Amino acid sequence: MSLATSVAAALRESAKTEAELHGLAEAVEVMKEILAQVSVNPGYKDHTAAASFCHCCLYTLRAILLDWSISTTAVQTMPLAKMPKIEGNAVWHVEHPNCRIFLAEVQSSMRFLTLHSKAFEGYEEANDAKVFCHDRICCCTVDSFDECGGQRWIMLISIPNTNDNSNMSNGSRNDAMDRTGLRQALARYSETSIFAVRKLLSGENPSARSGSFKRAAAEVLGPYRQCYQPVNVPNVEADRPDVTFYMADLKKILCLLAQRCESFLQLLRQPGAPEVRLEAFLAHDECTAGNVLNPLQTQKTLLFYCTFSLLQDTFVSSRSWIPVAAIPHCDLTSCRGGIGAATATFLRRWDQDGLDVPFDVAPGVRASVHLQGFVSDGDSQRAAFSAKGSAGLKPCTFCANVLKRGCAAAERDPNFVTISEHNLAKFQLYDARELEAAIVAWLARKPAMTKHEIDLRERCLGFRLDADGIWGCGTARRKLTIDMALNDSMHCYFSTGIVNTELVLFLGQAWKVAKIKTDDLLETMKAAAWRRPGKPSAVSELKRLFGHQLFGEEIYKGSAEQTKLILPLLRWIAEAWLQRMPSMKESAECFLALCRCTDQLQLCNAETRWSTLEQAQCHHQRLFSALYPDSVRPKHHHRLHLSQQYEKLKMQISCWGVEAAHQSYKKCFADNFDHLLQPGTEGMYSRHIMPRLLLRYMEMCNETPFLTNGFQLLSPFDEAAVESATGIKDASISAKCRTHVMEIKENDVLLWGKERDQGGIIRFFLVRNNKLFLYATPLELRDKTEATRTFSSKALAAQELYKKGWKYQKSEKLWYLEHQPQVGEPRWYVWDPNTWERKDARPQDFSSNQFLTEEEVQVRFPQMPQ
Repeated sequence: MSLATSVAAALRESAKTEAELHGLAEAVEVMKEILAQVSVNPGYKDHTAAASFCHCCLYTLRAILLDWSISTTAVQTMPLAKMPKIEGNAVWHVEHPNCRIFLAEVQSSMRFLTLHSKAFEGYEEANDAKVFCHDRICCCTVDSFDECGGQRWIMLISIPNTNDNSNMSNGSRNDAMDRTGLRQALARYSETSIFAVRKLLSGENPSARSGSFKRAAAEVLGPYRQCYQPVNVPNVEADRPDVTFYMADLKKILCLLAQRCESFLQLLRQPGAPEVRLEAFLAHDECTAGNVLNPLQTQKTLLFYCTFSLLQDTFVSSRSWIPVAAIPHCDLTSCRGGIGAATATFLRRWDQDGLDVPFDVAPGVRASVHLQGFVSDGDSQRAAFSAKGSAGLKPCTFCANVLKRGCAAAERDPNFVTISEHNLAKFQLYDARELEAAIVAWLARKPAMTKHEIDLRERCLGFRLDADGIWGCGTARRKLTIDMALNDSMHCYFSTGIVNTELVLFLGQAWKVAKIKTDDLLETMKAAAWRRPGKPSAVSELKRLFGHQLFGEEIYKGSAEQTKLILPLLRWIAEAWLQRMPSMKESAECFLALCRCTDQLQLCNAETRWSTLEQAQCHHQRLFSALYPDSVRPKHHHRLHLSQQYEKLKMQISCWGVEAAHQSYKKCFADNFDHLLQPGTEGMYSRHIMPRLLLRYMEMCNETPFLTNGFQLLSPFDEAAVESATGIKDASISAKCRTHVMEIKENDVLLWGKERDQGGIIRFFLVRNNKLFLYATPLELRDKTEATRTFSSKALAAQELYKKGWKYQKSEKLWYLEHQPQVGEPRWYVWDPNTWERKDARPQDFSSNQFLTEEEVQVRFPQMPQ
């Protein structure tokens, strides 16, 4: 049976009416015609890829036709082989009475067809097609890459709605939009793009949006626009109007979120609690979209986000960070007081909204919001509090006696230390009330002081006397005190952080003493065949990580994610090779101490009171300061405060999720609204972009719901099938399980234990009585080093290069080597994804409530379907 015939047969099973069957038949014929055309086209190098593409689109039709009575909307990701390079004819446009298909190479200028997805991570590996369906229009996009470059392909499928009202005019019928589908489309594309695609698929030329379409879009966006309110900041030019930006009415956002996102509402419903206290954390960061090298930075925007401790299990995901305000850089430069003034204005409106007084969120649910902290990178933190930062004598926001590197005052007075100091006991923290009183008193005297007197006080204090910022606003000072500011581990270590610095210093020393180049390291990695989970090869990724353009003179220029990826590879090199060279011993030991710090960022917790992180960081600070005294940066000191902050909060919080949330702005909406950054459109950019960011946020929360119990089986066998196959009642089984921020599937390796020295190969998951069991082949630890864990199970030999934290992404392996496994005898484990406690399952775990007897456990479980 041919591919098209087999797919058609599967689709016909879901058809409900003769009209559906007719439409399906026409669609199948179109697919056959395309397959026939590509099969004779000499430009195609891989016919299987073309067949896979058609199969992908055919499969998508099923999503549209499952419920023909309404216009459905779905977003699906489907595996697809790499599309080959086409020479000659690259476009097919086939029309049938009930189906229109357009397949073409897409140019980058066609913005409305741009694929909004993750960056492609491997040229030689299979990519995912992104399929977007709306109102019987299927849009399937795929990126095709080869060693010389890449192209983007798109397939559009249009199927007429057989249930259209015959009395409806052609214009009304074309503009009629399913509101649910339109809402999901607006979360990804601009209004102009959506309207243009609909017109193209209906055989018409794109024109200005019709009135009915504009009204439909306004109706969809209305609830989200109502969640934001204008606020004003005085203009730096007294004769100019105030700068206006839009910030969230958090009460309305929470009500809308509870209404549109059922999983969030379930998190708010706490048994026995008359109301929920939401402990909020604020973050803001300047995000640059478009050409980051453009000196005008027209698309640079200050974005505010808010999250709650209730969402701490997903802090590393963008789903935890609600967009609450935005100010484009061109407006920010016109604010008197800059970022500090914008932050103070935000806090004043927050206070006026009375969020700390309980209010109704949903029927039977009341909540209050209490600001607990402000997490950001060093630049945003300094700007918010008008701190001098690295430009001043005191680069730390929290320490009164820590001076910049090389300051002679630390040598003359034992009460002072520099940022090179590793002993936390020598740091004298500011008293928040005393600091506030001093700054407020000097602000009152500022008009009578000379410029020299002002500069002297600012230099000694470490803060600017800015009356337009937080220090000049009593409400802002009360809502956000200096001890509520939080340093961010991602920026301290991975985003132009200390890891980026030491990578270059370490490899520079390797070149200096042993003439080892990055090209040599790359060849070593390729020869060892390190690869990432689920990918047959990592050659392309290794080439990018070790590319010459990422190695600057003083810093590794890769992104935070790239820095995190290259670190464990260099750790392996340092441990297995460079550490054994006498001339590299000190540098390697310091680098390995840095790697232990990054380990503890993931391994430390409330049980250890985060002391292991503090110890590892102090040890590395001492080694680094002695080995590279002229390269100590303020971030080396800033990270020393992390353990104390985590201890105070009883949890970790960082900007990984904020950085992920930035992608919605960068990839989806920055280009769509850049026309609102022209002179005369002040305030319009913020007004229009915030509702769209909120809409996208809620759609993401619905696509990947929050988990109240910490886990969810994906595509499970139903309970009847499980009972029939195993005799187990009221149980579900699946080969995949989703936890808070990751998916774990069959054949994944799961590591546990304090030293991550225990592991198992996942076979499948079982849920009964809301308890998660996993059936796994245990692995025996053969060898353990700082960089690797080697496990075995009979003929299995696998080296696990663990790096990701157990708390959030505990089964993900950044890099690994393995031989073909021969599976040993699996065992059952009871697993709690919330605490990530794993223990052997006991017979009583299964036999309780007539589950299974101990004998049945031994006999039946190995025969269960996977």
